Amino acid sequence: MVEHPDTNDPLRALEGEVEPPVLLEARVRRTLRARRLLRGRPWATRRRLAAIAAAAVIFAVGYAAGRAPSDAGPRPEGGTRYALFLYEDATFDTSVPEAELVAEYSAWAAELDERGQLEVGEKLAVEGVVLQRRADSVVAGQGAAASEIGMLSGLFVIRALSEAEALRIARTCPHLKYGGRVAVRAIVET
Repeated sequence: MVEHPDTNDPLRALEGEVEPPVLLEARVRRTLRARRLLRGRPWATRRRLAAIAAAAVIFAVGYAAGRAPSDAGPRPEGGTRYALFLYEDATFDTSVPEAELVAEYSAWAAELDERGQLEVGEKLAVEGVVLQRRADSVVAGQGAAASEIGMLSGLFVIRALSEAEALRIARTCPHLKYGGRVAVRAIVET
């Protein structure tokens, strides 16, 4: 039996192979992962679990520092409050045992608290609700709090007399030692 070509099929009418758009595969993978139809790579899952563990450490440190009684007396009134946003990406060192991280972050936060410079430290959940405007409505979806510099995993609010002092404090944050990033932003008092 001879097969007759279907001239109505646009794919059969093409000459040779056609290359798909460069970003098509990445978009399809993201869509399938978002719909939970495609699993990530095993190493990506381990990194995500490590990021969750690191975020738990940051939360524990911040919670302990925020709840611990301070012998330093009342907080100084002068200075500006700064937010230190902690980010992690695939380069964050996950080989350090959690107990060591907790001890190091706790010691750092306690030192700031003793000087009256720590106001709060908080761990942030890996995923949350992301709001986005689409046409005439606001759409809510699940997603990771990530940006081009990594996943937002925690924050500290400190008090410093100048931006230079806030940067000096941020440079001592243990998060940097493990490959994380720290963004420093002044809090605008209204």
